[in-house]
Amino acid sequence: AFSMAAGEYVSMKVQREVLEELIHKEAHEIATMPVEEERELAGIFEAKGIDPGTAASIAADVMKDPQIALETHAREELGIDMREGLGSPWAAAASSFVMFAIGAFVPLLPFLFTSLDEVAQVRKAVDPRLREGFRKVGLEAVGLSGGGFAYLMSTKPVRSKDELRTTK
Repeated sequence: AFSMAAGEYVSMKVQREVLEELIHKEAHEIATMPVEEERELAGIFEAKGIDPGTAASIAADVMKDPQIALETHAREELGIDMREGLGSPWAAAASSFVMFAIGAFVPLLPFLFTSLDEVAQVRKAVDPRLREGFRKVGLEAVGLSGGGFAYLMSTKPVRSKDELRTTK
């Protein structure tokens, strides 16, 4: 979980730095080449189906305010919505850590129970909730758990259902 979180942090940090550099470059182009950037913006609007005269008028209005021009260029040209932010490397790392820690815990679940009766009691409470959750997202749970896991985790062969019941 730690290594996955570290990898996610580095990945998001690099992505964020690249996007910040692209935005900085776009801001520089707007400041130093406003006529070309206005034409470029008008061309983007035309490509979206706006007639050339209206596209040029909209581009001219947008370019009057450098902040609006930057936000519009970032969104239309780079696909970056500056209002949503660029993502947090720390948040990505934390969520990655939590998800991988949970995933690492799953194989340990059989060791939390001392008998098959405990497993049956938990399944009786949890299985209906899981099935309903799956149905809500359009999935059907055929079998959530069963003897296969106990068989795989046992040290002696299981030849019958009665033997399976006594296997932890």
